[in-house]
Amino acid sequence: MPTLEVTSNTSGAKKSYLLIKEVINIGRDATNDIVINDASVSGLHLQIVRQGNSLILIHPHPDRQQTQNGLLYQGHKVRGDESFRKPLSRGDFFRIGNEHDTLITLTYHDGSGAEQEMLPPIQPIKLDDAEITIGRMPDNTVVLSHPQISGYHARMVRENGSYRIYDLGSTNHLYVNSQVVTNHLLKMGDDIRIGPYKLVYESTQLIQYDESKYIRIDALNLKKSGNNADILLNNISLSCSTTARTITVTWRPSVPNWGMCRRMISFIAT
Repeated sequence: MPTLEVTSNTSGAKKSYLLIKEVINIGRDATNDIVINDASVSGLHLQIVRQGNSLILIHPHPDRQQTQNGLLYQGHKVRGDESFRKPLSRGDFFRIGNEHDTLITLTYHDGSGAEQEMLPPIQPIKLDDAEITIGRMPDNTVVLSHPQISGYHARMVRENGSYRIYDLGSTNHLYVNSQVVTNHLLKMGDDIRIGPYKLVYESTQLIQYDESKYIRIDALNLKKSGNNADILLNNISLSCSTTARTITVTWRPSVPNWGMCRRMISFIAT
């Protein structure tokens, strides 16, 4: 069953809501299906509607022309008077914030049972210094101990009331809002990815999620031929994650040598 998890960075409150109705109203007013009692949230802020098999998030609420603080999604600031519609997909998260650095986070879980589950624990990183380094070596301001992280991976420098982040020639690159960057002036809600880590910029702090235990690997459309051109694997796809105990396999109905295929999959799984 799909759910929406609502968390606050100030109170630490966290609550999940089942998304079972055809229309779900979200806001501060007590008449809403999902009531968020925070001053940064408008009385009627958002609506989620079911269209076929999809759930669509709508801003602003159709009964209001605008909201006070809009919405943040993937580093983009949706203005209070800006129309925004998003078909919800697994792991989507949205933020509502104000000038006092209050942030309400809405995280969508599709209920499919796929290995997404809960977001990893939040560890706020305060941004007090004019320059901040991020990397694997212990003398960095922010130490991320993971082999995918370079010794000195990135640097943040204060600029015009914000921070500009620089890639320090890292092996696995620096991503902001899913784009590879060499440097980027950060905005509230920007999504910084370094290796398996996600750091969300919130003006005075970084919200850190360690995703190193939540990695999933997909191998799609595998084909393998043996002696005499025997087809061993024919368009088989595998999915596995670091926390799963099983491997999901999909294949075409006709596999000429299923016995060999089964042994190969067993080998991969072990």
